[in-house]
Amino acid sequence: MSDLISPMTKTPDTVHGMPRRTALAAGLWSVPVIVAVTATPAHATSGDTVSLRSAGMRVLAAGASRVTATVVNGAGAPVAGRSVSFTGPSGTTFSPASAVTDGAGEASTDLDLATPWAIPGTQTTATAVSTGASSSASFTVQGANAYGVGLNASSMLGTPSSGNQRTATQLSLAFVSPVVQLAAGGTFSLALLQDGTVWAVGSNSAGQLGDGTTTTRTAWTQVVGLSGVTAISAGYSTALAVVGGQVWGWGSGANEILGTGGSRTAPAQLFSLTGVTQVALGNRSGYALAGGDVWAWGANTYGQLGDGTTTSTGAPVQVVGVANATQLVAGYDGAYALSGGSVSAWGRGDRGQIGNGSSANSLTAAAVSTLSNVSQIAASSWTGYAIVSGSVWAWGYGGVGSLGNGSTSDALQPVAVTGLSGVTDISGGGSTGYALSASGVSAWGYNQSGQVGDGTTTTRSTPVAVSGTASIKSLGMNSPTNSAMFFVR
Repeated sequence: MSDLISPMTKTPDTVHGMPRRTALAAGLWSVPVIVAVTATPAHATSGDTVSLRSAGMRVLAAGASRVTATVVNGAGAPVAGRSVSFTGPSGTTFSPASAVTDGAGEASTDLDLATPWAIPGTQTTATAVSTGASSSASFTVQGANAYGVGLNASSMLGTPSSGNQRTATQLSLAFVSPVVQLAAGGTFSLALLQDGTVWAVGSNSAGQLGDGTTTTRTAWTQVVGLSGVTAISAGYSTALAVVGGQVWGWGSGANEILGTGGSRTAPAQLFSLTGVTQVALGNRSGYALAGGDVWAWGANTYGQLGDGTTTSTGAPVQVVGVANATQLVAGYDGAYALSGGSVSAWGRGDRGQIGNGSSANSLTAAAVSTLSNVSQIAASSWTGYAIVSGSVWAWGYGGVGSLGNGSTSDALQPVAVTGLSGVTDISGGGSTGYALSASGVSAWGYNQSGQVGDGTTTTRSTPVAVSGTASIKSLGMNSPTNSAMFFVR
């Protein structure tokens, strides 16, 4: 379970579609990844032939990968008793470095590239030599260019070790294409790869892993039937993806958050919306950005659909007061849009989430006060964030330091997060904020699960450095229903 509690209490226990990522969607994500190329086996003067293989023609970026050489004679029959030696790139180890073929003509070794941060999907070459014959084969590197931190219920971080992670921890070496986007849900997570596929890990009680079952997975597994994906979002137990400008979804269908079709254990297209570039999920409502307009569906108790009513619906309705939006993010019971450097908000406002000086709910989009020239927005459960000229501003709930200004009081209008400059990316998870600059990631707010990433569980009311994150390129997507975060390297 998430360790969030209601914002109505003063001390709760408790993605972000940037223009840069939109550019990635249009470019990098469409680049195919070559799976494997195997060299033609070489022939010895004796007529023997050597070939080299591994499972799926893949090897781990670090750790043992079993590689097998096969020696056959000119008639294609296996040759026993041949000595085979193995070589590879500088720094690669083989255990053993040489072996003798068995009755099947096979000799195996454990290859270790010892390059944990090798880019997933790149190629590496190994060579086998036997009695004058040699053969080289190209293998696809299986790795992970991302970290996870914080809550790890149901193994939702997809890291090699179980339990909450108090420092940034590399994900399991599971991918054969680079990770470009990550999103944490309630107790599950999604990864979007450069090749347009989506992978999932963690709890699957409502089918939110999208593999056609309700079986919880402790290892990353591919979501079935999806390709060409350009954006993702994870809610408590629901997932959304953008494919060809349309919205696809799976998992829990409670509150018609997947439209009127109910829960699904595998992805299905939702609605007739076209031209969608971003999606976002709050606690019980979904959102899509298409052509500068924002559409919403699901629960509407607090006006979080932004259509001027509190009527829930499984059919998308247009948010009133938003035009020419370039970014969309969701909080727990509301959402935010960025248009021309200005921020608008709608939905629940009891902790100042709307940012307009009031604690009232807003049934349509209202301007967040005092902000201009905003380049990016983000949200945690009940707090909004914005980048202005490299600094970060926050508004809404502050009870566990989630405003990052040294206070635990709520803010009805934006206040400056302390000590940040040169910020290029922001995100939020649960009641914790994150900012990326040239020096790495800073975090502040609630820290019960170690999600601040400073090695402690001490809540922080001002930003602290997340160790080991100097090489980070982007932050994970907004996670308003969770206390975990990802960093893409």
